[in-house]
Formats: sequence, structure tokens, C-alpha cells
Amino acid sequence: MAGELQAAIKLIFNKGNSRARTSPLLEALKYIDVTGETAISGRMSVGLTAETIPKGDIGTIGTVILWNHDTTNFIAAGDDADNPTIKLFADGVGLNFSLVAWGATNVSVKADTAACEMDYILVEV
Repeated sequence: MAGELQAAIKLIFNKGNSRARTSPLLEALKYIDVTGETAISGRMSVGLTAETIPKGDIGTIGTVILWNHDTTNFIAAGDDADNPTIKLFADGVGLNFSLVAWGATNVSVKADTAACEMDYILVEV
């Protein structure tokens, strides 16, 4: 089967005289083929030391969605959270979620100052 994963992104900025928005082509629903058969979602408390998101029976992670619920602290994420490729800023402070193509076996996360609640979805490649 094709198009098992579906995603759409819409971003609008409007402040003062500055305006920007995503292209309607980006906002349209995208269908992504997935060869694996496993996905997992959950919520976890991310602490101050690097930890791996539980992935169940997923072999290689193809797509990752992360959402930081903390209002003060950010979360670093990557193959190695001590050298992050993503920063999830505090809710209300900056970009507190991320949807990325991954292609690795694990996702490591670490909070900066205090533990943070984070939702995640991992989809097998």
C-alpha cells in the first residue's frame, strides 16, 4: 500500500508590517510511503541527562514528531542529545514541536534546566 503516512504544514506570520506564510503546495496534504509496519506514540518526562525515546519493535525510525509541553525549558534531540540536531523550545517561547525525516535507529533527548513533558510519535521507515 502507498501513502500510509500523511502530513500537512501551515505557518502564518502576521505582525506589524511583516507577513509571511507557507506556500499552498506545502499546506496541501502530503502522502508518504512507509515500508515498515510499526509506529509508536506516547508522552514522557525528559530529564537532565540524555535518554532514548522508547521505540518498541521499530528497527529504523523514518519519521519523528516531537512536542515539548514545558513553558520555560527547551529539549535537545538528536542521535546524541549532548550534540543535538534539534532544539524544541518552550511552549509559547519558540518552535516547540518538530516533524523530521530521521533515518536512524534511536532518538536521544535531554532537557536543558528542568524536566519537561514531551509527546512523541515514531514511525518505522
